[in-house]
Amino acid sequence: MSATALTAPAFLPTMAPLKNSLHTPPLSAKRKPRSSSSNNPSLSTPAFSYPEKRPPSKHKTPLAANAHTPSSKMHYVFVYGTLKKGFPNAYMLDRATFVGDFRTLTRYPLVVGGKYNSPYLLDMPSKGSRVKGELYAVDDAVLADLDDLENVGVNYSRAVTKVSSCADRSFAIDAFVYLKTNNLHELAAKEYLDDYQCRLYVPRHMRATRSVPSRKSLVSSSK
Repeated sequence: MSATALTAPAFLPTMAPLKNSLHTPPLSAKRKPRSSSSNNPSLSTPAFSYPEKRPPSKHKTPLAANAHTPSSKMHYVFVYGTLKKGFPNAYMLDRATFVGDFRTLTRYPLVVGGKYNSPYLLDMPSKGSRVKGELYAVDDAVLADLDDLENVGVNYSRAVTKVSSCADRSFAIDAFVYLKTNNLHELAAKEYLDDYQCRLYVPRHMRATRSVPSRKSLVSSSK
């Protein structure tokens, strides 16, 4: 039975309307068998312990103080990788509201790749699997922090996709999702996952000097 869009439960904050960002044209790629990293020891053995705390937000109006004020818009964001609970970037959502476990209604290729073993949801809809992740309600400041983390406009686009609850597949809702928009052909050759559980990701504070321009640097240079 297909999922149907329903009104959000009353206990959830009122969301601002979502505006879809531009997708890059889908690229053809051979579909890989559905799998989970839990069956692959090389993707599940921790490389080191992850930090549990985060620095304060660099943006104004943090969620802790303004989550439910009229001036602070709220948004749904679906996360599928290192922003999930128990992973190294989960601290970015410390001030967000966890809604539940959800899956994408559209199939996407979810892969682990690059020299930092990063999870990537490729902007190649209709390939891969219905990916499992977590849905959060965030305010403008947290959303801006996430845009910086994902380097929107350089490596990722923030798009809108429909996700359904793992507890009740009849409940579906639109949410922002971060899609990888470059190096798609190379990454599409990786193993496709439906639930990211890899523990080999290298957090940014443990990496060498940044090798690609950041979203902030591009914004500053355009002023």
